[in-house]
Amino acid sequence: MVSSPVLKEIDYRKNKGNDRVSSRARAASSLFRAMLESGPKTIKEKDPSVVLCIETGHLPSKTLASRLDYGQRDDQLIGVLHEFISQQIDVDARLLTHDTTPLYTARGVGLVAEIIPDEWLLPPEKSEQEKEMAKLRADLARLKKAEPNFSGRLLDSDQNEVKSYTANYTLFEKLTESEVEYFITRLTDAFPLEADFGPSEPTQREVKSSFPSLPARIEEFVPATEEEIESYREERYPRWVNDCRQLLASLHRKLQQSTAPLTFTFLVQNNGIRPAEDALITITAKGNFRIRPPKNNDENANGNKAAVSQEGANFTLPMPPDAPRGHWKSQKDSFQRLSDSLATFSSYNLFGGGSVFNNNAAGRSLFDSRHELLAQGFPHLPHHDPNAFYYRSGRPSKPQTNFRLECDQWRHGTEEESFSGRIEIGRDAESIEGALECRIQAKNLSDAAVVLVPVRIQISRMKAVLRAEELVASRIKFAGIVGNQRSGGQGPSD
Repeated sequence: MVSSPVLKEIDYRKNKGNDRVSSRARAASSLFRAMLESGPKTIKEKDPSVVLCIETGHLPSKTLASRLDYGQRDDQLIGVLHEFISQQIDVDARLLTHDTTPLYTARGVGLVAEIIPDEWLLPPEKSEQEKEMAKLRADLARLKKAEPNFSGRLLDSDQNEVKSYTANYTLFEKLTESEVEYFITRLTDAFPLEADFGPSEPTQREVKSSFPSLPARIEEFVPATEEEIESYREERYPRWVNDCRQLLASLHRKLQQSTAPLTFTFLVQNNGIRPAEDALITITAKGNFRIRPPKNNDENANGNKAAVSQEGANFTLPMPPDAPRGHWKSQKDSFQRLSDSLATFSSYNLFGGGSVFNNNAAGRSLFDSRHELLAQGFPHLPHHDPNAFYYRSGRPSKPQTNFRLECDQWRHGTEEESFSGRIEIGRDAESIEGALECRIQAKNLSDAAVVLVPVRIQISRMKAVLRAEELVASRIKFAGIVGNQRSGGQGPSD
C-alpha cells in the first residue's frame, strides 16, 4: 500500500536530475498514474500474494501530533500508518523500511516495522561525475597501453643491482705550506746547489782506438760556459725546486686520482608496444654531491667499472738538474773529414740538386697531393643514428647536478640501455645523503618514468703527508749514488 507521503516523495524525487533514484521515481510515477484507471496491480500471484495499491484517504494521526514532526516525510508516513490501523482494527499493517530512524520511531509509538533485506537493494549507483571519472580513467589506461613503458634499475661500482647506493670513500688531505717547505728543505739539503763547475781551462788528450789499424783520436775538453753556469743557477735548479714544491702541494689530487671512483649505471628498458619518440633522459644528483658522465677513455661502454688513473700511484719527484762541468769533444781528423764529406755528398740528388728524400713538388704529386684530393673529394661526415643516445649540448666534462641524453626514437622490445656516471664528492664533505634519479620523458609519453635510488656514502680521510715522506725518502736515497757519480768529475783526469 503506497500512502500519500510516499507519493509526495516520489513526485519530489522524479524532478531531481538524471541519476538512478530520479529515473526510478519517474518510472514509479508513470506506473501509479496508469493505476488511476486500472486499479491495484498484482505483483505476485501466490506464496505469498503481493498486490500493489494506492491509499491516499488517510492523513497523519492527530493523536501522535505532539510526538511526531509532521514536517518530516518519515514522521508523516508513521502518522498515516497509525491512523490506518486505528480505523482498520483487524488488519495486519506494518511499516516496511530500510532506514534506521523510522524503525525506532515506529516501534516507539507501538507500531510494527519490518526491515527491508539488504539483498532487495540494488548496488550503489555511481554519480554522473563518478561515471565520467571512470570513463576518463578507462580512456587513460587504454592510451597508456599504446605508449612506451619503461622499467629501470641501478648498478653500483661493482656492477651489483642495488635498491640503495651505499659506499665508503677516502679523501686525501692536502699538505700544509709548512709541510711542503719541510720536504723542500730535505730535498735541497740532499741535492744542494752545486758550486763546482769543473776546470775553467781547455786542454786536449789522445784516445787510442780499439782497432789497431785506425789512428788515435784527439779529444778537447770544453769548460762550462758562463751562460751554462748562469742557466743552472738562475733557471734550471730553481725550476726543479719549484716543480717539487708544486708537485708536493698537489699530491693529494694525484693520490685522489689513483683512488677507484664511485660509479653508477642506470639500466633502462622500453617494455611498451611503441618506440619512445624524441626521448630525453635526465640523470640527476639530489643531495650534497655532484655527478658527471664517464670520460671517453673510461672502460664503461658495456657497463664495466670506469678505468682508474694510475698517475697518483706511479707518482715520483723529478731528479735535480746536473751542474755544468764541461765536456770532452773529439777533434776532426782526416778520417772524420772524409766521413763528413761522404755524408754531405749523399744528401744531394745528382739529377736535380735536391735530396731524394726532400719534400719536393714531384714527391708531393705522387703522394701528398693524392691524399689531399681524396680528403677534399670525399669528406667524412658524422652519421646520426636516430636510435642512438647523444649527450644534449655535448658531453659535460665537469661535475654538475645533472646531465642529459636524447634519442630520436627509443626502440621497444630491445635490450636494456646503459647510462653511466661518476659520483664526485667535495673536499669538505663529511658524509653524503641524497638520491640518484633517472627521469625519462618522451613526446608520446603522458607521464615521465622515474627511477629514484637513495644514496648514502661514508667519508674517511687520510693524510697525504705519509705518501710525501715515502716520495722524498725514495728520491734522497739516491743522493749518495748521484754524489759519487758527480765526484769523479768531467775534467782532464777522466
